[in-house]
Amino acid sequence: MAKNIPVWLIVALVLILGFFVYGLLSNSTAESQKPPVLDEQSKPDTAESNTPNNGDVPVAPDFTLTDLDGNSITLADFKGKYLILNFFATWCGVCQAEMPELEKIYQDYQGKDLVVLAVNIGEDPDKVKDYLTANNYTLPVAFDQELTTAITYRVSSIPVTFFINEEGLIEGKHLGLIDYEQMAALLDKLLQ
Repeated sequence: MAKNIPVWLIVALVLILGFFVYGLLSNSTAESQKPPVLDEQSKPDTAESNTPNNGDVPVAPDFTLTDLDGNSITLADFKGKYLILNFFATWCGVCQAEMPELEKIYQDYQGKDLVVLAVNIGEDPDKVKDYLTANNYTLPVAFDQELTTAITYRVSSIPVTFFINEEGLIEGKHLGLIDYEQMAALLDKLLQ
């Protein structure tokens, strides 16, 4: 005589199995879409190819943002320089902890063909300006109020920092808090 299994138990097991399969599939897809972490193997070897990108390192998508003074800026404005592109928000506690580190990198690497650009996502420019003034931050900041650039760069959490070389190739990406020592180590490799 077969026991009757409650319908709710069957539904619960099917749902749990479904979430498990979905999690496995979404994690493998997300991993395959991430740019490489900066190391010697992921740097493009321009000696092997006449093109700046031989397929090993993704090209940074172009963007148009507005700076603190209301001027439009694009990725092309930074051609020939290394770019640290950091996405942040003033309400983000981790971003607040990271901002002094970005400011110090900005101050210490001035004049070394490096641009630090902090991109605020979705906030009122006046609120961001007040935040920068209150904390004495002087690094360049741009606004992505419509989240167009964040979506293009597949930003799913903040802070996230991209390291883009002088040819416009993404040399590295760091999710979460990055401190001065980590940035300096990456920059020392990039700026050799």
